[in-house]
Amino acid sequence: MDKKRIGVLTGGGDCAGLNPAIKWVVKSALDDWLQRIRKTRYEVVAIRDGWKGLVYPDGDEDAPGPRIYPLTEEMVRTWDRYGGTNLGPLGPTLRFQERPIQDCSEN
Repeated sequence: MDKKRIGVLTGGGDCAGLNPAIKWVVKSALDDWLQRIRKTRYEVVAIRDGWKGLVYPDGDEDAPGPRIYPLTEEMVRTWDRYGGTNLGPLGPTLRFQERPIQDCSEN
């Protein structure tokens, strides 16, 4: 069985349907029956704080700690009950002067 990874991030601002959409991605990717049909096993990872999570995956002075972590069905079980995004959007205020944008491809 093939293995693939899906990264989920939200950026640009909150909207009401993001949490349910993330829950749907996780549940569909991790469903045992669908994995057998697709012959692919997926891992779903959250990328917290939008694009900043790709630039600073291990955290920074604003938010120490990892910004990339696995999502499970249990973690997202109740996410459709809340508006916005539990991953934290990062709007257009992020500036990339400190590190070139191509660093994202390394993460």
